[in-house]
Amino acid sequence: EKDIDEFRRRLNADAELTEEDFVPKIWIDVPMPFEYVNEKIVQELKDLEPFGQGNEKPLFAQKSLVIRNARVLGKNRNVVKLNLETGQPVDGLLFADGDRFLEEQAGRNMIDMIYYPDVNEYNGTRTLQAVIRNYKFH
Repeated sequence: EKDIDEFRRRLNADAELTEEDFVPKIWIDVPMPFEYVNEKIVQELKDLEPFGQGNEKPLFAQKSLVIRNARVLGKNRNVVKLNLETGQPVDGLLFADGDRFLEEQAGRNMIDMIYYPDVNEYNGTRTLQAVIRNYKFH
């Protein structure tokens, strides 16, 4: 126990970590505007299931979407439904703390998103949607 500080110092010195090693990184498979998404692509991605370790769900990215509307859903307020636009309307779904999302948004209406495409079926109507995994406001 008396050598714990020295042990910690040596461990950190030997690790050779830089500040950049502590910057969170997000990996995507390809930048892809949502306009390229269609039901055929969604089905082709579903054919690659099951996803998990060793077969991760593919993630796509799109920058500079306009937030037309954001509303929080669910009893626990843990789903955010977004109406986005980038030339055409895009429905987005984010599973996160909805109230925190709205606080973080704080009037900003531009967002970059990392997503995977899906089809939402409700009352016999099928619509494409982006299930948002990560985002950044600007």
